[in-house]
Amino acid sequence: MLGIAAVMLLGGCILLVSAPEYGSQCRFAGAQSLCGACVATRCPASINRCCSDDACAPTLAALEGCAAERDQTCTTLALAAASTEPASAELGACIATRCAGSCQPLAGVSETTCKELPLAAGAACSCVTSTMAAPNDFACSPAVFPGVRCCAPKGWPADGLECACKRAQCNPTTNGCFCSLVDYTPDQETCGGTPGLFCCASPKSAQCTCRPEACFKGELAVPSCSAAVIGCGVQDDIAACSRRSP
Repeated sequence: MLGIAAVMLLGGCILLVSAPEYGSQCRFAGAQSLCGACVATRCPASINRCCSDDACAPTLAALEGCAAERDQTCTTLALAAASTEPASAELGACIATRCAGSCQPLAGVSETTCKELPLAAGAACSCVTSTMAAPNDFACSPAVFPGVRCCAPKGWPADGLECACKRAQCNPTTNGCFCSLVDYTPDQETCGGTPGLFCCASPKSAQCTCRPEACFKGELAVPSCSAAVIGCGVQDDIAACSRRSP
């Protein structure tokens, strides 16, 4: 028989155990919400391990609370990544790195529709304001995606404009390195700090270079290159792309 062989209840989580060749699946309250769906899709193995471990019950409770209410239980859930309990730490770390934008505590009413950049899952995001798209509760800011720089066209948040929080990609050159903001998950986000090289940020061109030559007029001398020193070029530097009204 290929149906469910057993049902185990651990805290607020239901572990559905199928035939051996089909494995098991842990179902939790709020799994259809923005936060819950992300965790269910991206952290299934971690959820199952947590669901099978009594010591992980508080983390499961925080996940259910966060998924359903998006209140301060989301803060508790984020702290699970530093737990001494292996199953809690694993699930907390997965959520922190793969679902941070979907599992933040919220206040007020969303004014933006936000999402992860297609080639930067868990790493970068963008938002729009539009009468054609319903606002969502996805959070897009440096607080949620550490290491990003948020830039928006002048006039943001006018309808049809897009604000994006991106990371820096740094590539080696023949005599140093070069960094700029990119739409994908970078493999090297900083460079410089090497004796004999000058690192120079160019806010107007949204670039940063480390090279043997001193910085030119209009460039800013910096210790190293990263998204933190790269400007937004012709766009405006924005504190956060997602917006909420009281």
